[in-house]
Amino acid sequence: MRGHGSVDAAGSIPEVVFFAYYADVNARLQAQATALGATKFLTPGEAEKSAKNLTGQYGRAWDLWKEKVGKID
Repeated sequence: MRGHGSVDAAGSIPEVVFFAYYADVNARLQAQATALGATKFLTPGEAEKSAKNLTGQYGRAWDLWKEKVGKID
C-alpha cells in the first residue's frame, strides 16, 4: 500500500470516518503550527487522557455529517 495514501481502521463506520476526517484537519493544523516555530507535542500521558475524551464524540460528528448530506436514519 506504500504511496497510496492513508488507511484508517476502527470499530464502526462513524469512528473510521471521524478518524479519516480529522487526520486531514490535524495534519493541516500541525503543518501551520510548525511553520510558526517549535511545537510542543503531548506527552504519552496527555495523549492517553485526550483519547479518553473522544468517547461519544464519534456519534455527535456522525449525526452532524449525516444531517449535512440529508441522510437521516
